[in-house]
Amino acid sequence: MTSAGQPVGLSPDAQRRLARFVSALFHPGLPPVPRDDCPQWLLNELPAFFTNNKLTFLSLPKSPRTAWLLECSVIAEAHRAEADRFARLRAEFELVRVAWQEAGIEPVFIKAGAGVPSFPHLSGNLDVYILPETAESADAILCRLGFVELPLLREPNKLLYKRFRRGDEACAIHLHLRVEWCVRFMFEDQMWLRRQEAPDDPRLWVPAPEDALLITLAHSFFENKCYKLS
Repeated sequence: MTSAGQPVGLSPDAQRRLARFVSALFHPGLPPVPRDDCPQWLLNELPAFFTNNKLTFLSLPKSPRTAWLLECSVIAEAHRAEADRFARLRAEFELVRVAWQEAGIEPVFIKAGAGVPSFPHLSGNLDVYILPETAESADAILCRLGFVELPLLREPNKLLYKRFRRGDEACAIHLHLRVEWCVRFMFEDQMWLRRQEAPDDPRLWVPAPEDALLITLAHSFFENKCYKLS
């Protein structure tokens, strides 16, 4: 985890304290931080820290060490906003999922499977892989449901669709016909055979753990360029 995007006034010691506090929330083996030892500044910085590090309040373990946290107004508001986003996006995708299912199309969320909720509600778009031979049917269904493809953002084997409601983006779906970023790095047929039902939502398909790890690493190397083998 990083402290990217923290205010200038937050010292390195404060950033490390914030990181240790969050680690204790997610890892029961670490000693919890007593409520009395948690200053207001730390609570105020927590939503931004979660956002910068792609953490989700909805995945906080349900335990006494987190129950008091959700009683704090700033955290309760962030939790509520995230829950609302989850509900809206999940409802939007459910329309697509049902229509695709009726046509025999099964999407796999290629950037899911690392935890719950499995539905990638914090992602900028929903990255789903489908069998290439179903692409034409999937496209027709998306268009029928009011999605529009953005051809200027089209990439090889990857199409971006968005649906708008009252002028605002309601849902964005990145349709993958191969799991690749510039280069192909895995065999989709094997990933397809190993796919699993999401543990918290049996209506969704996610990659097997080993494939989820490979996809995450490949995205970090080729798309985000976060890591280098050197």
